[in-house]
Amino acid sequence: MKAIIFLYKRQLKNLISIFIIPLFFSINIAVGDNINANANDFFTFVIPFSSKIDLLEDPFINKLSSEIKSQCQNLYQISSKFPAIGVNKNLDIFRRWYQYIKKQANGNTLCAAIAKQSIAYYYDDKNYGSRAKSAMNILSKYAKKNNKLAIVLLCTSPYYNLNTQDKNQCINQVANKNINWSSEELNFLLPKIFGNFSYTIDDTARLCLDLVSNNFKFYKIKYSLYENKSIYQITCDSDLHFVGNKYYDGSYGEKQDYTEAFQYLIHSDPSSDSTGISQFDLGYMYQFGLGTAENAKKALNWYLQSLQTYKNSKEIPSELWNNIGVLFQTQGDYKSAFNSLQKAARKGNALAQWGLSEMYTNGEGTLQNFSIAYAWASAAAAIGVSKNTNTNYQIIQQQIEQLRDALAVALAAEDKTGVKLEQARSLAEKYFKLYSSS
Repeated sequence: MKAIIFLYKRQLKNLISIFIIPLFFSINIAVGDNINANANDFFTFVIPFSSKIDLLEDPFINKLSSEIKSQCQNLYQISSKFPAIGVNKNLDIFRRWYQYIKKQANGNTLCAAIAKQSIAYYYDDKNYGSRAKSAMNILSKYAKKNNKLAIVLLCTSPYYNLNTQDKNQCINQVANKNINWSSEELNFLLPKIFGNFSYTIDDTARLCLDLVSNNFKFYKIKYSLYENKSIYQITCDSDLHFVGNKYYDGSYGEKQDYTEAFQYLIHSDPSSDSTGISQFDLGYMYQFGLGTAENAKKALNWYLQSLQTYKNSKEIPSELWNNIGVLFQTQGDYKSAFNSLQKAARKGNALAQWGLSEMYTNGEGTLQNFSIAYAWASAAAAIGVSKNTNTNYQIIQQQIEQLRDALAVALAAEDKTGVKLEQARSLAEKYFKLYSSS
């Protein structure tokens, strides 16, 4: 039994193999068409290489099997007539099955599509490709009408290569608010969609985004190959991070788009990003109102989460310390602001050095000291504000230089001998040598 269950988990990758195949592999191949005496329901005839009891553990399989039976009575009757047929096309029973099922494949009904798929799968003739394509076209038509059965058959079949349009349709229909998917249905459907299709990272991320933004909670749906992790953890989370950061940076051929970046990142689980990048990006967007409304409290929260991902303090970016310091400062927590800005300043961050200079100038979070304030302002002016970190770098550079010059005037007025100013200049040179590199 364990071996059969293992085969089911590892090999039963698609709904075709479960529902639409009107054959049943058997060690003892029957050679007659009157062998339906022990048939209890549709399962006996449509599930290959396993038994009814094994798969009845999944309630959704039973539900869909009953739905196919109710919608496609003729197919059910044909399958009942030939429940133990083998795959040897030379057998008379197989030839008779083919004649029966071929008649059901005519037309553009949902049942005809199922019959076409059955023939395409088992009867490898010259018309294999055309039958498969015709089946996909019919299923696509019904799927557009929100037919759940058609969506499942279309989106979980690995035997036929879906075109981009059909793949996108699968994404849209699974995330469609107007289709009342139950958790039971999605628990069966999603692992097969993620496992069968060769989605790009962007496609997967968009499907995940649509599902989560529509308030679908699929954190607990397990991915069959990873029993202790959910689909979200295995597939969605990393892809949402990647695409979100791509839009944030404007990398990998994408234009920088903070609105898109925010949507992908906020609907992921940013706290799971061990690099701290996603948390930082969200903090930055909240701090400056990029792609979302400005919110200093949320910005600080995400920055602090980013901070916690670093095991080695030497690896913490100076920009992260600086932004944390600025937010603490705006909230009036000057002690925390001072400590954060000092860490960033010592990593060579000119903005943090400027902020630290202002705190020494005003006596915020530390004792007022014009000499140290001058030294930090002078070091910041010498290092310069990078145009890559701030679009207003020229204005900020001027403000730093103005602060430095104002402090020089204050020191000269405070000590007519010029000793204090000279000491402050010496300290500035020391700071520049120590903290001019990040």
